[in-house]
Amino acid sequence: MRKGSWVLSGLLGACSVLFGQPGARLTFDLPLTAQTAITNAPYSAQEQWDRVQTLEDGTRVTTNRTGKMLYRDAQGRTRSEYTVSPEIAQKVIEITDPLAGVQYYLDTANQVAHRMMLPTAAEGHAAVQALVRADNRKRTLAAGQAATVKPTPDFTAESLQSRMVDGLLLDGQRYRTTYPIGAIGNDQEIRNVSEIWLSAELKLLVTSNSLDPRVGQETFRLANLSRETPDPALFQIPAGYTVVEEHGPFALELK
Repeated sequence: MRKGSWVLSGLLGACSVLFGQPGARLTFDLPLTAQTAITNAPYSAQEQWDRVQTLEDGTRVTTNRTGKMLYRDAQGRTRSEYTVSPEIAQKVIEITDPLAGVQYYLDTANQVAHRMMLPTAAEGHAAVQALVRADNRKRTLAAGQAATVKPTPDFTAESLQSRMVDGLLLDGQRYRTTYPIGAIGNDQEIRNVSEIWLSAELKLLVTSNSLDPRVGQETFRLANLSRETPDPALFQIPAGYTVVEEHGPFALELK
């Protein structure tokens, strides 16, 4: 397996889209890919993003944002929880059990657990391939309709020396992307540099950073990372919840 593929696999599950403010709906689709249980590597952490933008007059604008709380037990079960927005305090909770092949979204406002079956490896592969084919058709059509051929970005990657962070050995990769003049309407070259740092032991993306003159410097990290086994109750459906089987897209009503 190519380094980093286990990081991306967790990003291809149910998709969600938020419409509007309180009283709106959060919609979900069924998972696209099978998920492999990562056993004997428990942890808990919270996502943290920081951005620093430097304006033309030298003013620095710093923004900070916390994301999901993440949990994994020794059996490979995972849980994520987050609030939708500062205006909507309702919590969204996702529990995934790869060994049992099930995934739940908990509607905490109405005490409903939406249960979905995870696809098999063969089903997941077929679904991803179908998406790739559809994307390739769109790209081919767009290329055929383009009046002119624009310069393509130049992309390079290099491995970095491993380093210890909070007791974890991290393997790093640095990526450089150069957009030639005219690639995206730019009249000068645009250079982007980013790094990702992965823990092979926990099979996690632990931290990353990106420097892009268009948006500034962005840093992601797993804050308060603990390797203690989380409370088993976090991976179970709470008492009093009604389990509803889902076989297609569904929505949570936000309050």
